[in-house]
Amino acid sequence: MKPITTSLAVIFLNLLVSDCCAQKLQDSPKLTSEIQFVLDSLQKTNGFPGATLSVILPDNKQLNLATGFADPMNAAAMTPNHRMLSGSNGKTLFIAAALVLASQEYYQLDDKIEKYLGSEKWFFSIAQCK
Repeated sequence: MKPITTSLAVIFLNLLVSDCCAQKLQDSPKLTSEIQFVLDSLQKTNGFPGATLSVILPDNKQLNLATGFADPMNAAAMTPNHRMLSGSNGKTLFIAAALVLASQEYYQLDDKIEKYLGSEKWFFSIAQCK
């Protein structure tokens, strides 16, 4: 699965950077079409059932795309409104965001989480479950 994830990230990043810079986001239908083509190609090549993708462009336009099937047994097409579990990908995205915020000195990596969440009603009940 790692090569698929890496391929997706590299392809979408390249697509967005080249198109956004070259066209200055004037032609978002063309960009949407190109990203949809890549997403469909990845689904067909790698054989996963379906996927959804949302891209927020620098001008705050949002592109919502889908490929494949939400229910392959009944040939129900995946739509941008379908939601999928991200599994462990969320951990990677969270730590990447956390490291960026730490580098911008929003917090120190050695801070205890209690410093930021300790005033939440639910915090100590969860902490005591350990």
